[in-house]
Amino acid sequence: MLRRAAGTASLFSTRRLLHLRLDIRGHRGAFSEHAAAAFTALVHNIELAAATGAITAPEPRAAAQQIWSAVHGAVTLELKRLVQVPDPEAAFRALIATLLRGMAQIRTG
Repeated sequence: MLRRAAGTASLFSTRRLLHLRLDIRGHRGAFSEHAAAAFTALVHNIELAAATGAITAPEPRAAAQQIWSAVHGAVTLELKRLVQVPDPEAAFRALIATLLRGMAQIRTG
């Protein structure tokens, strides 16, 4: 439930999109629209997960930005062939699991 609600599928879709290595010159507006739509979907999924109690995210946009940044960092490392482990896919899945566990453990005062 936690992974589904938190939008893991959206994160993996974002990762696949970045792997396409799109030439966005001249298409920056369309690319930005897709990125904004993906980010909005991530925020929505975080709101849903928080509503079920699966995670604590008092500021869903801030939580989405943290996940978005971590995922983009991981994808950039993979694209540049700088991953330091033998199985980048397993490392990516572990990153997502770590992020979600961290959000599940946050408790507000």
